[in-house]
Amino acid sequence: MHIELPVVSFISAFLVLIPLPWYCKSRNAPAISISLWLFIANIVNGINSVIWADNTRIVAPVWCDIVTKILVGTNVAIPTSIFCLCAYLERASLAGQSYNSQKRRILYINILLCLGVPIAYMILHSVVQAQRFDIVESFGCRANIYDSVPSIFLLWIPPLVFSLGACIVAGLALRRFWINRIVIGKHLQASTFALTTPQYFRLMSMAFVQILWSVYIASFNIWLTVKHGLHLWISWSDVHSNFSHIGIFPTALVSRQEFTYTLICWWTIPITSLIFFVFALGEETMEQYGIRSSWFRHCSSWLQDLWLNITDRLPMSFRKQPPLPTHLQVEVSVAKFSDKLQSPQSPKFPSVYPVPLHAYIPTKHALSSETLYC
Repeated sequence: MHIELPVVSFISAFLVLIPLPWYCKSRNAPAISISLWLFIANIVNGINSVIWADNTRIVAPVWCDIVTKILVGTNVAIPTSIFCLCAYLERASLAGQSYNSQKRRILYINILLCLGVPIAYMILHSVVQAQRFDIVESFGCRANIYDSVPSIFLLWIPPLVFSLGACIVAGLALRRFWINRIVIGKHLQASTFALTTPQYFRLMSMAFVQILWSVYIASFNIWLTVKHGLHLWISWSDVHSNFSHIGIFPTALVSRQEFTYTLICWWTIPITSLIFFVFALGEETMEQYGIRSSWFRHCSSWLQDLWLNITDRLPMSFRKQPPLPTHLQVEVSVAKFSDKLQSPQSPKFPSVYPVPLHAYIPTKHALSSETLYC
């Protein structure tokens, strides 16, 4: 029995809920979406690993019908939520602009991307679902996928597109933040975003790491799909001719290499959860639970000094100062006759800083004409 599977799943489910109260307080809908999707995925994986520990019995088929679709939806829900998070940070970087009048529209867009797109993704999975579901020993029920060209475009390309789109939006947000960095701190705290500069950089860092992780997972899924060759998607009736069948895959019939792929794919969710938790761990989150840590403050100070050292080494073209306010310009024009004229210093930005995805479970190709999906 792989006792580590349920233990890691339930611990990961607990960790992603720790920063949830702070995200709810700051009304960060994309981060809330990431937390909830990861929580559900970890709970599902944990329960599956308990029920099907060292066995492949067909129990709870209705449960499998439901959770396999949820796991399929989570595959795209994390990239869409990251995309919304980057858009959230991009709006926050526009100093001097208010979005109070657009709150409802932004909320509808977040709901559409974080919930509507995953539901549509679950429905589209039925196009390439050749069997009801598959049961893998120690891992439980997984969605079945018929390896074909439609499966690549319907299941694996959308997460990759949203991840690359999020990367572009995050780059724009970081550029605008750098341009407006002198006034951005007060703008963030005074606006409806309720963010501090360290919080902004933690969210931005988490977004970039999750984007890279999502791109890797999507690319890995595509490689696993095509490595044994693709089947022809002739027609709906041909692909779904054996739809009521349930695939059974005991460990004894799966090669060591394929089992390794299965384990790697399973770990994508806990790793995504750990990324989400680590970058969400800030002073405001710890204070939410009454935690005071000198070690955390020491790490925060070290990261702040590291960020300042990096920015000091940048070329001057990247450190262009925005125009000073009018009243400061008057002070400078008067003070230019003084021998002690000093240039204003840039504010210091401390930098403290998860899809997750679900990849299918590859199996021994000689055993089945379909691949397994977790």
